[in-house]
Amino acid sequence: SFSPHSGAASGECTSSIISNGQEDVEQVSEDINRYADSLADDDKSNPPEVPHTVEAFSKIIESRIDNYYSHSGESARKRVKKMTEEDAFFIEAVMRLSKLTNAFSEFPPSETLNRTSFVLQKAMAFLEEEMRFLLEDSKLPPSPDSVNPNTHHHHQQRIAKNSSFSSKDKDSSDHHRQSSSMNGDHNDGEDDFPGYSPDTVTKMNRIASAMISAGYEKECCQVYSISRRSIFNQQLKKLEYDKLNMDDVLRMSWESLETEIKRWLTIVKHCSKLLF
Repeated sequence: SFSPHSGAASGECTSSIISNGQEDVEQVSEDINRYADSLADDDKSNPPEVPHTVEAFSKIIESRIDNYYSHSGESARKRVKKMTEEDAFFIEAVMRLSKLTNAFSEFPPSETLNRTSFVLQKAMAFLEEEMRFLLEDSKLPPSPDSVNPNTHHHHQQRIAKNSSFSSKDKDSSDHHRQSSSMNGDHNDGEDDFPGYSPDTVTKMNRIASAMISAGYEKECCQVYSISRRSIFNQQLKKLEYDKLNMDDVLRMSWESLETEIKRWLTIVKHCSKLLF
Protein backbone atom coordinates (compact mmCIF):
# COMPACT_ATOMS: atom_id res chain seq x y z
CA SER A 1 0.00 0.00 0.00
CA PHE A 2 1.11 3.59 -0.62
CA SER A 3 0.33 6.00 2.17
CA PRO A 4 1.51 9.63 2.43
CA HIS A 5 3.77 10.78 5.22
CA SER A 6 4.64 14.13 6.71
CA GLY A 7 7.39 16.30 5.24
CA ALA A 8 9.67 15.70 8.22
CA ALA A 9 9.20 11.96 7.98
CA SER A 10 9.86 12.14 4.27
CA GLY A 11 13.15 13.97 4.83
CA GLU A 12 14.27 11.48 7.47
CA CYS A 13 13.31 8.59 5.20
CA THR A 14 15.22 10.04 2.26
CA SER A 15 18.41 10.45 4.29
CA SER A 16 18.05 6.92 5.60
CA ILE A 17 17.53 5.46 2.13
CA ILE A 18 20.53 7.23 0.62
CA SER A 19 22.83 6.34 3.50
CA ASN A 20 21.74 2.69 3.58
CA GLY A 21 23.14 2.01 0.13
CA GLN A 22 22.27 0.86 -3.37
CA GLU A 23 19.87 -1.92 -2.36
CA ASP A 24 17.48 0.47 -0.61
CA VAL A 25 17.71 2.90 -3.51
CA GLU A 26 16.83 0.17 -6.01
CA GLN A 27 13.90 -0.87 -3.82
CA VAL A 28 12.56 2.68 -3.88
CA SER A 29 12.90 2.71 -7.67
CA GLU A 30 10.87 -0.47 -7.94
CA ASP A 31 8.25 0.93 -5.54
CA ILE A 32 7.94 4.04 -7.71
CA ASN A 33 7.43 1.90 -10.81
CA ARG A 34 4.60 -0.04 -9.13
CA TYR A 35 3.05 3.17 -7.81
CA ALA A 36 3.06 4.74 -11.29
CA ASP A 37 1.28 1.65 -12.62
CA SER A 38 -1.30 1.83 -9.82
CA LEU A 39 -2.26 5.40 -10.77
CA ALA A 40 -3.86 4.14 -13.98
CA ASP A 41 -6.85 2.84 -11.99
CA ASP A 42 -7.29 5.94 -9.79
CA ASP A 43 -10.01 8.56 -10.16
CA LYS A 44 -8.45 11.30 -12.32
CA SER A 45 -10.73 14.05 -10.97
CA ASN A 46 -8.93 14.24 -7.62
CA PRO A 47 -5.22 14.41 -6.79
CA PRO A 48 -3.86 10.98 -5.81
CA GLU A 49 -2.42 10.06 -2.46
CA VAL A 50 1.34 10.44 -2.73
CA PRO A 51 3.67 8.17 -0.70
CA HIS A 52 6.83 9.55 0.88
CA THR A 53 8.88 7.46 -1.57
CA VAL A 54 8.03 9.91 -4.37
CA GLU A 55 9.87 12.77 -2.68
CA ALA A 56 12.64 10.39 -1.62
CA PHE A 57 13.02 9.20 -5.19
CA SER A 58 13.21 12.77 -6.51
CA LYS A 59 15.91 13.63 -3.97
CA ILE A 60 17.88 10.50 -4.86
CA ILE A 61 18.00 11.55 -8.52
CA GLU A 62 18.93 15.12 -7.59
CA SER A 63 21.69 13.90 -5.29
CA ARG A 64 23.19 11.80 -8.10
CA ILE A 65 23.25 14.82 -10.41
CA ASP A 66 24.68 17.13 -7.74
CA ASN A 67 27.32 14.52 -6.84
CA TYR A 68 28.43 14.36 -10.45
CA TYR A 69 28.76 18.12 -10.76
CA SER A 70 30.71 18.28 -7.49
CA HIS A 71 33.24 15.79 -8.90
CA SER A 72 33.39 17.06 -12.48
CA GLY A 73 37.16 17.01 -12.74
CA GLU A 74 39.26 15.11 -15.27
CA SER A 75 38.96 11.76 -13.46
CA ALA A 76 35.18 12.00 -13.44
CA ARG A 77 35.14 12.90 -17.13
CA LYS A 78 37.19 9.80 -17.94
CA ARG A 79 34.89 7.64 -15.85
CA VAL A 80 31.63 8.61 -17.52
CA LYS A 81 32.67 7.47 -20.99
CA LYS A 82 31.79 3.88 -20.08
CA MET A 83 28.37 2.60 -19.06
CA THR A 84 28.86 1.71 -15.40
CA GLU A 85 26.34 -0.02 -13.17
CA GLU A 86 25.66 3.31 -11.47
CA ASP A 87 25.05 4.97 -14.85
CA ALA A 88 22.64 2.22 -15.86
CA PHE A 89 20.68 2.60 -12.63
CA PHE A 90 20.55 6.39 -12.96
CA ILE A 91 19.18 6.25 -16.52
CA GLU A 92 16.61 3.64 -15.49
CA ALA A 93 15.60 5.80 -12.52
CA VAL A 94 15.14 8.83 -14.79
CA MET A 95 12.92 6.79 -17.11
CA ARG A 96 10.78 5.77 -14.13
CA LEU A 97 10.57 9.38 -12.97
CA SER A 98 9.38 10.28 -16.47
CA LYS A 99 6.73 7.56 -16.27
CA LEU A 100 5.59 8.86 -12.89
CA THR A 101 5.45 12.47 -14.11
CA ASN A 102 3.34 11.44 -17.09
CA ALA A 103 0.98 9.59 -14.74
CA PHE A 104 0.66 12.67 -12.47
CA SER A 105 -0.11 14.86 -15.51
CA GLU A 106 -3.47 13.08 -15.90
CA PHE A 107 -4.57 14.45 -12.53
CA PRO A 108 -5.32 18.06 -11.51
CA PRO A 109 -2.16 20.22 -11.11
CA SER A 110 -0.41 19.64 -7.81
CA GLU A 111 2.75 20.47 -5.92
CA THR A 112 3.92 16.89 -6.45
CA LEU A 113 3.59 17.20 -10.23
CA ASN A 114 5.55 20.46 -10.17
CA ARG A 115 8.25 18.83 -8.08
CA THR A 116 8.69 15.72 -10.25
CA SER A 117 8.56 17.83 -13.43
CA PHE A 118 11.33 20.08 -12.09
CA VAL A 119 13.57 17.14 -11.22
CA LEU A 120 12.87 15.53 -14.60
CA GLN A 121 13.90 18.73 -16.41
CA LYS A 122 17.07 18.84 -14.34
CA ALA A 123 17.82 15.21 -15.22
CA MET A 124 17.19 15.86 -18.92
CA ALA A 125 19.57 18.84 -18.89
CA PHE A 126 22.20 16.61 -17.30
CA LEU A 127 21.69 13.80 -19.86
CA GLU A 128 21.83 16.32 -22.70
CA GLU A 129 25.20 17.54 -21.43
CA GLU A 130 26.40 13.95 -21.11
CA MET A 131 25.33 13.21 -24.69
CA ARG A 132 27.17 16.30 -25.94
CA PHE A 133 30.34 15.33 -24.11
CA LEU A 134 30.28 11.77 -25.47
CA LEU A 135 29.59 12.91 -29.03
CA GLU A 136 32.37 15.50 -29.00
CA ASP A 137 34.88 13.02 -27.60
CA SER A 138 35.20 11.34 -30.98
CA LYS A 139 38.56 9.72 -31.82
CA LEU A 140 38.57 9.47 -35.60
CA PRO A 141 41.42 7.84 -37.56
CA PRO A 142 44.04 10.12 -39.14
CA SER A 143 43.21 11.90 -42.36
CA PRO A 144 44.16 10.05 -45.56
CA ASP A 145 47.66 10.74 -46.86
CA SER A 146 46.20 11.57 -50.26
CA VAL A 147 45.03 15.00 -49.09
CA ASN A 148 48.26 15.88 -47.30
CA PRO A 149 50.22 18.41 -49.39
CA ASN A 150 53.51 16.94 -48.07
CA THR A 151 52.76 13.60 -49.72
CA HIS A 152 51.77 14.81 -53.18
CA HIS A 153 53.35 11.87 -55.02
CA HIS A 154 51.62 9.37 -52.78
CA HIS A 155 48.45 11.39 -53.30
CA GLN A 156 48.64 10.86 -57.09
CA GLN A 157 49.18 7.13 -56.68
CA ARG A 158 46.25 6.70 -54.31
CA ILE A 159 43.96 8.86 -56.42
CA ALA A 160 44.64 6.62 -59.40
CA LYS A 161 43.62 3.60 -57.35
CA ASN A 162 40.78 5.03 -55.27
CA SER A 163 39.02 7.87 -57.07
CA SER A 164 36.82 5.55 -59.15
CA PHE A 165 33.48 4.40 -57.77
CA SER A 166 33.39 1.51 -60.25
CA SER A 167 31.49 -1.71 -59.65
CA LYS A 168 34.83 -3.52 -59.65
CA ASP A 169 35.90 -1.63 -56.52
CA LYS A 170 32.52 -2.26 -54.91
CA ASP A 171 32.61 -5.99 -55.66
CA SER A 172 36.13 -6.24 -54.23
CA SER A 173 35.08 -4.37 -51.09
CA ASP A 174 31.98 -6.53 -50.65
CA HIS A 175 34.06 -9.69 -51.11
CA HIS A 176 36.51 -8.50 -48.46
CA ARG A 177 33.71 -7.81 -45.98
CA GLN A 178 32.12 -11.20 -46.61
CA SER A 179 35.45 -12.97 -46.16
CA SER A 180 36.15 -11.08 -42.94
CA SER A 181 32.72 -11.96 -41.61
CA MET A 182 33.12 -15.66 -42.44
CA ASN A 183 36.53 -15.74 -40.78
CA GLY A 184 35.29 -13.92 -37.68
CA ASP A 185 37.47 -10.90 -38.43
CA HIS A 186 35.05 -8.21 -37.30
CA ASN A 187 35.08 -5.74 -34.45
CA ASP A 188 31.54 -6.04 -33.11
CA GLY A 189 30.16 -2.94 -34.81
CA GLU A 190 33.07 -0.56 -34.35
CA ASP A 191 33.12 0.01 -38.15
CA ASP A 192 29.50 1.15 -37.94
CA PHE A 193 30.44 3.95 -35.50
CA PRO A 194 34.08 4.91 -36.20
CA GLY A 195 35.51 7.22 -33.58
CA TYR A 196 33.46 5.77 -30.72
CA SER A 197 34.05 2.71 -28.57
CA PRO A 198 31.25 0.11 -28.19
CA ASP A 199 30.85 1.19 -24.55
CA THR A 200 30.36 4.81 -25.60
CA VAL A 201 27.83 3.85 -28.28
CA THR A 202 25.89 1.80 -25.72
CA LYS A 203 25.78 4.71 -23.30
CA MET A 204 24.70 7.20 -25.96
CA ASN A 205 21.95 4.81 -27.03
CA ARG A 206 20.64 4.51 -23.49
CA ILE A 207 20.72 8.29 -22.97
CA ALA A 208 18.90 8.90 -26.26
CA SER A 209 16.24 6.32 -25.34
CA ALA A 210 15.69 7.99 -21.96
CA MET A 211 15.40 11.47 -23.47
CA ILE A 212 13.03 10.38 -26.24
CA SER A 213 10.78 8.39 -23.88
CA ALA A 214 10.56 11.47 -21.62
CA GLY A 215 9.38 13.65 -24.51
CA TYR A 216 12.74 15.33 -25.14
CA GLU A 217 13.27 13.96 -28.65
CA LYS A 218 13.76 17.45 -30.12
CA GLU A 219 16.50 18.30 -27.60
CA CYS A 220 18.17 14.93 -28.22
CA CYS A 221 18.17 15.47 -32.00
CA GLN A 222 19.47 19.02 -31.61
CA VAL A 223 22.45 18.10 -29.46
CA TYR A 224 23.28 15.23 -31.84
CA SER A 225 23.07 17.31 -35.02
CA ILE A 226 25.01 20.27 -33.58
CA SER A 227 27.80 18.07 -32.19
CA ARG A 228 28.12 15.99 -35.34
CA ARG A 229 28.13 19.11 -37.52
CA SER A 230 30.95 20.51 -35.41
CA ILE A 231 32.98 17.30 -35.77
CA PHE A 232 32.31 17.24 -39.52
CA ASN A 233 33.57 20.82 -39.93
CA GLN A 234 36.65 20.03 -37.85
CA GLN A 235 37.44 17.09 -40.11
CA LEU A 236 37.04 19.18 -43.26
CA LYS A 237 39.45 21.70 -41.78
CA LYS A 238 41.99 18.94 -41.04
CA LEU A 239 41.60 17.70 -44.60
CA GLU A 240 42.36 21.27 -45.78
CA TYR A 241 39.11 21.40 -47.67
CA ASP A 242 38.34 24.81 -49.16
CA LYS A 243 34.79 25.71 -50.08
CA LEU A 244 34.57 27.07 -53.60
CA ASN A 245 31.66 28.91 -55.16
CA MET A 246 30.66 28.72 -58.82
CA ASP A 247 32.67 31.83 -59.75
CA ASP A 248 35.82 30.31 -58.25
CA VAL A 249 35.32 27.12 -60.24
CA LEU A 250 34.74 28.98 -63.52
CA ARG A 251 37.96 30.98 -63.08
CA MET A 252 40.11 27.88 -62.49
CA SER A 253 42.16 26.29 -65.24
CA TRP A 254 41.24 22.73 -66.19
CA GLU A 255 44.46 21.33 -64.69
CA SER A 256 43.79 23.04 -61.36
CA LEU A 257 40.16 21.99 -61.45
CA GLU A 258 41.07 18.37 -62.20
CA THR A 259 43.40 18.31 -59.21
CA GLU A 260 40.68 19.75 -56.98
CA ILE A 261 38.12 17.23 -58.25
CA LYS A 262 40.45 14.38 -57.33
CA ARG A 263 40.89 15.88 -53.87
CA TRP A 264 37.14 16.27 -53.49
CA LEU A 265 36.54 12.63 -54.42
CA THR A 266 39.08 11.46 -51.86
CA ILE A 267 37.60 13.68 -49.16
CA VAL A 268 34.05 12.51 -49.97
CA LYS A 269 35.07 8.86 -49.69
CA HIS A 270 36.88 9.52 -46.41
CA CYS A 271 33.91 11.41 -44.93
CA SER A 272 31.31 8.92 -46.17
CA LYS A 273 33.14 6.09 -44.41
CA LEU A 274 33.83 7.85 -41.13
CA LEU A 275 31.36 10.68 -40.61
CA PHE A 276 28.00 9.59 -42.00
